[in-house]
Amino acid sequence: LKTDGKLVISGSGDMIDLGYFDKGHWGGYTESIKSVEIKEGVTSIGAYAFRNCVKITSVSIPSSVTSIGENAFESNNLLDSIIIPDEVKSIEQYAFYSCYELMYVKLPNNITAIKSCTFTLCKKLSSIIIPESVNSIYQYAFKDSCITSIYIPKSVSRIYFAFGCCSKLEAIKVAVENQAFMSEKGVLFSHDGTILYAYPGGKKGRYSIPYGVTEIYGFAFHGCSELSYV
Repeated sequence: LKTDGKLVISGSGDMIDLGYFDKGHWGGYTESIKSVEIKEGVTSIGAYAFRNCVKITSVSIPSSVTSIGENAFESNNLLDSIIIPDEVKSIEQYAFYSCYELMYVKLPNNITAIKSCTFTLCKKLSSIIIPESVNSIYQYAFKDSCITSIYIPKSVSRIYFAFGCCSKLEAIKVAVENQAFMSEKGVLFSHDGTILYAYPGGKKGRYSIPYGVTEIYGFAFHGCSELSYV
Protein backbone atom coordinates (compact mmCIF):
# COMPACT_ATOMS: atom_id res chain seq x y z
CA LEU A 1 0.00 0.00 0.00
CA LYS A 2 1.66 3.21 -1.19
CA THR A 3 1.50 6.58 0.52
CA ASP A 4 -0.92 7.91 -2.12
CA GLY A 5 -3.43 5.15 -1.25
CA LYS A 6 -2.66 2.89 -4.22
CA LEU A 7 -2.80 -0.81 -3.35
CA VAL A 8 -0.69 -3.00 -5.66
CA ILE A 9 -1.39 -6.73 -5.63
CA SER A 10 1.13 -9.05 -7.30
CA GLY A 11 1.94 -12.74 -7.38
CA SER A 12 0.52 -15.79 -9.13
CA GLY A 13 -2.63 -17.86 -8.75
CA ASP A 14 -5.91 -17.17 -6.98
CA MET A 15 -6.51 -14.67 -4.22
CA ILE A 16 -7.82 -16.25 -1.01
CA ASP A 17 -11.61 -16.16 -0.58
CA LEU A 18 -12.89 -14.55 2.59
CA GLY A 19 -16.17 -15.14 4.42
CA TYR A 20 -18.88 -12.73 5.53
CA PHE A 21 -17.55 -12.50 9.10
CA ASP A 22 -13.87 -12.16 8.18
CA LYS A 23 -12.31 -8.77 8.87
CA GLY A 24 -10.66 -8.58 5.44
CA HIS A 25 -7.23 -8.84 3.91
CA TRP A 26 -6.22 -5.29 4.70
CA GLY A 27 -6.69 -5.03 8.44
CA GLY A 28 -7.00 -1.47 9.68
CA TYR A 29 -6.06 -0.04 6.27
CA THR A 30 -9.48 -0.52 4.62
CA GLU A 31 -10.25 3.20 4.53
CA SER A 32 -6.72 4.11 3.35
CA ILE A 33 -7.06 2.32 -0.01
CA LYS A 34 -8.00 4.75 -2.80
CA SER A 35 -7.11 2.71 -5.89
CA VAL A 36 -6.20 -0.89 -6.73
CA GLU A 37 -3.78 -2.25 -9.32
CA ILE A 38 -3.80 -6.02 -9.75
CA LYS A 39 -0.71 -7.28 -11.55
CA GLU A 40 -0.59 -9.87 -14.33
CA GLY A 41 -0.32 -13.37 -12.86
CA VAL A 42 -3.13 -13.04 -10.33
CA THR A 43 -5.90 -15.34 -11.59
CA SER A 44 -8.90 -14.45 -9.40
CA ILE A 45 -10.33 -11.71 -7.22
CA GLY A 46 -11.43 -13.49 -4.07
CA ALA A 47 -14.81 -13.36 -2.36
CA TYR A 48 -15.19 -10.25 -0.16
CA ALA A 49 -11.71 -9.13 -1.28
CA PHE A 50 -12.41 -5.37 -1.23
CA ARG A 51 -15.64 -5.30 0.77
CA ASN A 52 -16.12 -2.03 2.65
CA CYS A 53 -13.10 -0.36 1.04
CA VAL A 54 -15.25 2.73 0.85
CA LYS A 55 -12.65 5.11 -0.63
CA ILE A 56 -11.65 3.09 -3.71
CA THR A 57 -12.21 5.15 -6.88
CA SER A 58 -10.52 2.93 -9.49
CA VAL A 59 -9.55 -0.71 -10.05
CA SER A 60 -7.24 -2.12 -12.71
CA ILE A 61 -7.84 -5.79 -13.56
CA PRO A 62 -5.31 -7.71 -15.73
CA SER A 63 -6.11 -10.27 -18.43
CA SER A 64 -4.84 -13.10 -16.20
CA VAL A 65 -7.91 -12.79 -13.93
CA THR A 66 -10.62 -15.30 -14.86
CA SER A 67 -13.10 -14.93 -11.97
CA ILE A 68 -14.47 -12.37 -9.53
CA GLY A 69 -15.78 -13.72 -6.23
CA GLU A 70 -19.03 -12.91 -4.45
CA ASN A 71 -19.27 -9.51 -2.71
CA ALA A 72 -15.78 -8.72 -4.01
CA PHE A 73 -16.44 -4.99 -4.40
CA GLU A 74 -19.36 -4.59 -2.00
CA SER A 75 -19.81 -1.03 -0.70
CA ASN A 76 -17.05 0.50 -2.83
CA ASN A 77 -19.14 3.66 -2.64
CA LEU A 78 -16.80 5.89 -4.69
CA LEU A 79 -16.05 3.45 -7.54
CA ASP A 80 -17.63 5.07 -10.61
CA SER A 81 -16.46 2.82 -13.45
CA ILE A 82 -14.80 -0.53 -14.08
CA ILE A 83 -13.58 -2.41 -17.15
CA ILE A 84 -13.61 -6.19 -16.75
CA PRO A 85 -11.38 -8.01 -19.26
CA ASP A 86 -12.87 -10.61 -21.58
CA GLU A 87 -10.81 -13.37 -19.95
CA VAL A 88 -13.10 -13.21 -16.89
CA LYS A 89 -15.55 -16.11 -17.20
CA SER A 90 -17.52 -15.76 -13.94
CA ILE A 91 -18.71 -12.91 -11.75
CA GLU A 92 -20.37 -14.16 -8.59
CA GLN A 93 -23.45 -12.84 -6.77
CA TYR A 94 -23.38 -9.47 -5.02
CA ALA A 95 -20.02 -8.67 -6.66
CA PHE A 96 -20.85 -4.95 -7.02
CA TYR A 97 -23.53 -4.74 -4.35
CA SER A 98 -24.08 -1.24 -2.99
CA CYS A 99 -21.60 0.53 -5.29
CA TYR A 100 -23.64 3.73 -5.20
CA GLU A 101 -21.51 5.77 -7.62
CA LEU A 102 -20.99 3.06 -10.25
CA MET A 103 -22.07 4.57 -13.59
CA TYR A 104 -20.21 2.46 -16.18
CA VAL A 105 -19.42 -1.26 -16.34
CA LYS A 106 -17.86 -3.04 -19.27
CA LEU A 107 -18.84 -6.69 -18.91
CA PRO A 108 -16.60 -9.42 -20.37
CA ASN A 109 -17.64 -11.28 -23.51
CA ASN A 110 -17.18 -14.71 -21.93
CA ILE A 111 -19.47 -14.71 -18.89
CA THR A 112 -22.53 -16.94 -19.17
CA ALA A 113 -24.62 -15.60 -16.28
CA ILE A 114 -25.40 -12.41 -14.40
CA LYS A 115 -25.82 -13.70 -10.87
CA SER A 116 -28.24 -12.69 -8.10
CA CYS A 117 -27.97 -9.08 -6.91
CA THR A 118 -24.76 -8.45 -8.87
CA PHE A 119 -25.65 -4.78 -9.38
CA THR A 120 -28.17 -4.26 -6.57
CA LEU A 121 -28.12 -0.70 -5.15
CA CYS A 122 -25.95 0.65 -7.99
CA LYS A 123 -27.99 3.83 -7.87
CA LYS A 124 -26.20 5.65 -10.73
CA LEU A 125 -25.98 2.74 -13.18
CA SER A 126 -28.37 3.84 -15.92
CA SER A 127 -27.44 1.47 -18.76
CA ILE A 128 -25.52 -1.74 -19.32
CA ILE A 129 -24.78 -3.94 -22.33
CA ILE A 130 -25.42 -7.65 -21.73
CA PRO A 131 -22.92 -9.68 -23.80
CA GLU A 132 -24.03 -12.37 -26.25
CA SER A 133 -22.28 -15.00 -24.10
CA VAL A 134 -24.84 -14.57 -21.29
CA ASN A 135 -27.65 -17.14 -21.22
CA SER A 136 -29.01 -16.65 -17.67
CA ILE A 137 -29.96 -13.59 -15.61
CA TYR A 138 -30.69 -14.39 -11.97
CA GLN A 139 -33.00 -12.88 -9.37
CA TYR A 140 -32.72 -9.19 -8.49
CA ALA A 141 -29.62 -8.80 -10.69
CA PHE A 142 -30.31 -5.06 -11.02
CA LYS A 143 -32.50 -4.46 -7.95
CA ASP A 144 -32.63 -0.82 -6.79
CA SER A 145 -30.31 0.32 -9.55
CA CYS A 146 -31.17 3.23 -11.85
CA ILE A 147 -31.28 1.16 -15.04
CA THR A 148 -33.80 2.78 -17.40
CA SER A 149 -33.55 0.34 -20.31
CA ILE A 150 -32.38 -3.27 -20.64
CA TYR A 151 -31.49 -4.98 -23.90
CA ILE A 152 -31.60 -8.77 -23.81
CA PRO A 153 -29.48 -10.42 -26.54
CA LYS A 154 -30.50 -13.50 -28.51
CA SER A 155 -28.40 -15.78 -26.28
CA VAL A 156 -30.43 -15.28 -23.07
CA SER A 157 -32.82 -18.18 -22.44
CA ARG A 158 -33.35 -18.08 -18.66
CA ILE A 159 -34.45 -15.15 -16.48
CA TYR A 160 -35.25 -15.48 -12.77
CA PHE A 161 -37.05 -12.43 -11.25
CA ALA A 162 -34.11 -10.41 -12.57
CA PHE A 163 -35.78 -7.00 -12.79
CA GLY A 164 -37.74 -6.83 -9.53
CA CYS A 165 -37.40 -3.49 -7.71
CA CYS A 166 -35.80 -1.75 -10.71
CA SER A 167 -37.82 1.39 -10.00
CA LYS A 168 -36.32 3.42 -12.90
CA LEU A 169 -36.63 0.71 -15.54
CA GLU A 170 -39.01 1.90 -18.28
CA ALA A 171 -38.43 -0.69 -21.02
CA ILE A 172 -37.12 -4.21 -21.47
CA LYS A 173 -35.93 -4.76 -25.04
CA VAL A 174 -35.20 -8.14 -26.63
CA ALA A 175 -33.19 -9.08 -29.71
CA VAL A 176 -35.53 -10.23 -32.49
CA GLU A 177 -33.45 -13.41 -32.87
CA ASN A 178 -34.07 -14.45 -29.25
CA GLN A 179 -36.01 -17.75 -29.21
CA ALA A 180 -37.08 -17.62 -25.53
CA PHE A 181 -38.41 -14.08 -25.03
CA MET A 182 -39.99 -11.15 -26.79
CA SER A 183 -40.83 -7.58 -25.83
CA GLU A 184 -44.06 -5.71 -26.47
CA LYS A 185 -44.28 -2.04 -25.44
CA GLY A 186 -41.31 -2.60 -23.13
CA VAL A 187 -42.91 -5.56 -21.30
CA LEU A 188 -41.17 -8.95 -21.25
CA PHE A 189 -43.06 -12.02 -22.54
CA SER A 190 -42.26 -15.57 -23.55
CA HIS A 191 -41.50 -15.85 -27.25
CA ASP A 192 -45.00 -17.17 -27.99
CA GLY A 193 -46.67 -14.43 -25.93
CA THR A 194 -48.38 -16.76 -23.46
CA ILE A 195 -46.30 -15.86 -20.36
CA LEU A 196 -45.91 -12.34 -19.01
CA TYR A 197 -42.48 -12.40 -17.33
CA ALA A 198 -41.77 -8.85 -16.19
CA TYR A 199 -43.33 -5.41 -16.25
CA PRO A 200 -40.80 -2.54 -16.01
CA GLY A 201 -40.81 -1.01 -12.53
CA GLY A 202 -40.65 2.59 -13.78
CA LYS A 203 -43.30 2.30 -16.50
CA LYS A 204 -46.19 4.65 -15.70
CA GLY A 205 -49.95 4.58 -16.16
CA ARG A 206 -52.46 1.88 -16.99
CA TYR A 207 -51.82 -1.51 -18.58
CA SER A 208 -54.00 -4.06 -20.36
CA ILE A 209 -52.65 -7.59 -20.42
CA PRO A 210 -52.80 -8.78 -24.04
CA TYR A 211 -55.16 -11.50 -25.23
CA GLY A 212 -53.41 -14.85 -25.36
CA VAL A 213 -51.52 -14.55 -22.06
CA THR A 214 -52.24 -17.65 -19.95
CA GLU A 215 -49.67 -17.18 -17.17
CA ILE A 216 -48.23 -14.29 -15.15
CA TYR A 217 -44.78 -15.13 -13.85
CA GLY A 218 -43.93 -14.75 -10.15
CA PHE A 219 -42.96 -11.19 -9.17
CA ALA A 220 -43.89 -9.94 -12.65
CA PHE A 221 -45.26 -6.66 -11.23
CA HIS A 222 -43.06 -6.51 -8.13
CA GLY A 223 -42.10 -2.95 -7.19
CA CYS A 224 -44.11 -1.33 -10.01
CA SER A 225 -45.07 1.73 -7.97
CA GLU A 226 -45.90 3.85 -11.07
CA LEU A 227 -48.49 1.36 -12.35
CA SER A 228 -51.99 2.69 -11.63
CA TYR A 229 -54.30 0.07 -13.15
CA VAL A 230 -54.21 -3.42 -14.69
